[in-house]
Amino acid sequence: MANNRFKIIHSEKVLDKNFLYFFLTQKRTYKSLNIGAGASAMPTINFGVISKVKIPILYLEEEQIVNILLSVDNEKEEYQKRKNKLGELKKGLM
Repeated sequence: MANNRFKIIHSEKVLDKNFLYFFLTQKRTYKSLNIGAGASAMPTINFGVISKVKIPILYLEEEQIVNILLSVDNEKEEYQKRKNKLGELKKGLM
């Protein structure tokens, strides 16, 4: 999906950037954006579709949960990288 170079400007006092990233990368958000995208080889998102996206505002406890989930995602990525490196090393030794 093409992004048409959108930039989201937000207040850190109201919306945590980690939560915003987590929200925008969820399958449900992607699907809702994709529904309104133009039908072509590379669908595009227009301002009308973006303006209809409702971003929930979280309370402190919920933001802490998002930060924990992001931390788990980062650990998972690091684990996968280590696993891939060990797999390559194993192939090289065989």
